[in-house]
Amino acid sequence: MPLILTDDDVHQFLSPAEAVAVMESVFRARANGDTSGAPRWEMPFPEGRMTFTAGAVPQGIGFRVYVRGTFDHDDQVVVVWDRQTAALKGIITGGALGALRTGAIGGTAIKHMTPPEATSLALIGTGRQAWTQLQAIMAVRPLAEVRVHSRTPEHRAAFCEKAQAQWPDLKIAPVDDVETAVRDAALVVSATTSKHPLILGEWLAPDAHVSTLGTRGRSNREIDEEVVRRAGWIVTDSPEQMRSYPDGTILQDTGILLHELADVVAGKIERPQRGGISLFVSTGLAGTEVALAARLLELVASA
Repeated sequence: MPLILTDDDVHQFLSPAEAVAVMESVFRARANGDTSGAPRWEMPFPEGRMTFTAGAVPQGIGFRVYVRGTFDHDDQVVVVWDRQTAALKGIITGGALGALRTGAIGGTAIKHMTPPEATSLALIGTGRQAWTQLQAIMAVRPLAEVRVHSRTPEHRAAFCEKAQAQWPDLKIAPVDDVETAVRDAALVVSATTSKHPLILGEWLAPDAHVSTLGTRGRSNREIDEEVVRRAGWIVTDSPEQMRSYPDGTILQDTGILLHELADVVAGKIERPQRGGISLFVSTGLAGTEVALAARLLELVASA
């Protein structure tokens, strides 16, 4: 009988460190040609849109579907089949798995794209995606300082209070504007839904790393053209997804070579020695949610 799991199971059985390890295994498999997937497909309707993504990874085959629009909940479904037998293994409902997966992809990028001494973080955003990014980064890197900005002062303060309770030795503080958060930070992570640039290239340290996971289109993005111009190394988890955006992306027509995170994780590509800004554009590689769901199913079944 297939298992049906919820957010409670995700929180109980999957740690950020475990999630990062699963993502690393998927990216290594992709670098070796052992995964397949396709860009997200969306079905619009008057109140919103339904989004569907599917992939095959060593851990299984499956899909994820979710609805966005004028709703106050985040119900999602991930379905996993055994890759060898095509037997249905289980179903995971709720939004926690997807958020943990996205955070783990971000943590994987930080781990493999940045030097160990990069321990100061500017975090833009204080929603669930920002929290899972911080969790994953803390799982792979002992941060010394975090500066947090979002639009609402109360949200910034609550986010920092929650983080301080979880990591008592971490120096973390809310700041009033993006520039103050970003200047001199070794790591910059933006997890917002902003449709206009929040992070300006002129604010960044010469060898900063930037991860963006919000809007990515040419006409709606979190970073300005100067970030891209200064970037000596640009990486994404899914070039196919990048190419699928209807209005193109900010990287289009720049002539900059776009690298795959899979090749970085597998050691096929190393950080350029000349330094400069590195940029990770997170899109959500198809199949990563299936791999994490499969791991959750294994942990629950063996408990």
